[in-house]
Amino acid sequence: MYSGGSFKEERDFVEVIRNYFTSTIFIAVVSAMILSKIDIPEDHFTATIQEELKTVQCSLAVISAIILGQQLSFQPMKGLWALITFSIFIQMLFQVCFCSAVSNIPGVNHVNRDILVLSSAMPAALPGPVFATQYDCAARTATLLTFTHIVISPVVVPVVFTLFP
Repeated sequence: MYSGGSFKEERDFVEVIRNYFTSTIFIAVVSAMILSKIDIPEDHFTATIQEELKTVQCSLAVISAIILGQQLSFQPMKGLWALITFSIFIQMLFQVCFCSAVSNIPGVNHVNRDILVLSSAMPAALPGPVFATQYDCAARTATLLTFTHIVISPVVVPVVFTLFP
């Protein structure tokens, strides 16, 4: 929010902080953390709410994919190949090696290690281009990188999971 192109120097820093703490993402994360600690009895009503939330969760992937598709555009690739390569290396290879090394710490079982390695090899998150657009932070580049990660993930993820058993 602070580093975006839409940030004006004359804006008060307090306003940036207020916008951060009132953003939907922050409210959702804090709410989820609080709700995860509450023991909610399971009955027909809560089961219905859970099913509705699962439906919303499934629709978010579709909505994010539609937004990503709308933001894609043809652009000259001159100078972007190095960025794409570096991004893939950091996001889908270096991060995996780091997580694999850290998971060798005593006390991390094999299943948790596999989950950590697999999740670290996943492509970049879809909301990134949405936030980049909202805060004027190179949205076209963020969209291109996210799209590239998604396209190569069917190859990279199985290879990574094979190399880090």
